[in-house]
Amino acid sequence: MTATNGPNSTRQRRGRQQNPALLPAPATAAPGRTVARPLFVRRPLLDGPDLLTWAKAEGFQDCLPASDLHVTIMLSHIAVDWSSMPALSCAPLMARRSSKRSVRRFGEMVVLTFGSKTLQRRYAAYRLAGASWGLPSFRPHISFSIDTHRDLTAVTPYSGPLLFGPEIRSEPFGDLTLTIDAQTP
Repeated sequence: MTATNGPNSTRQRRGRQQNPALLPAPATAAPGRTVARPLFVRRPLLDGPDLLTWAKAEGFQDCLPASDLHVTIMLSHIAVDWSSMPALSCAPLMARRSSKRSVRRFGEMVVLTFGSKTLQRRYAAYRLAGASWGLPSFRPHISFSIDTHRDLTAVTPYSGPLLFGPEIRSEPFGDLTLTIDAQTP
């Protein structure tokens, strides 16, 4: 971690530069060499409007747009060699109705947690390939609303199917997002 003072200084915190105006372009490697980068892998929720209809019926007013709903498979702030990561999964994924669903607070967000052996295996494959995970465990979830500190014990979890699109990889930091999705040749 570095910190320098001055008008053009950058400060790093936990491996991230905080001033996006001073961030360099994504690194490129010489032929035959790879560059390690932070990694964010997610699957977009294709039936987001259905989940938001449920959320609003449950009284959540401050919901994210349907286009932002996704499940995170991996968020590695520690740079990794993307070429050593598992191939992207193109197949759609359905998380069926389950009693393992719950509505919880994760930080400043309200999330729907759910079980998925497929997502657990994908997470494990990324970990085995060297990606880091900054939390004590992996629990698939969809962040859908900003936390208003309401009582969540009376909320009935969404019971409909959850249909996810193909995996998308990107760098997790602001304007440097370089997206590579499974539909790109």
